[in-house]
Amino acid sequence: MNRTIREVFAFKLAAIGVLAAGVVWAGWRANFSGATVQPARFAGPTSSQSLALTADDLLLVVANLDNDSVTFFDVGGDENRRLAEV
Repeated sequence: MNRTIREVFAFKLAAIGVLAAGVVWAGWRANFSGATVQPARFAGPTSSQSLALTADDLLLVVANLDNDSVTFFDVGGDENRRLAEV
């Protein structure tokens, strides 16, 4: 059974086309299968980010939600010194 190069090429091209169509169909079907992915949820706070800087840039107040406290920092003159935690 002798086949020409053109016949072999056409057969391979058709096989690749069928395979590609199957992959596309499987991907499309997976996207519309109704399965949804739920985002991860955490039991408590993952970070505290409540900051306030005075207008003169000398005092930084930080609300620490993780331990229910407020911390005051002296940031004037690049000291960055903790003054108090309430």
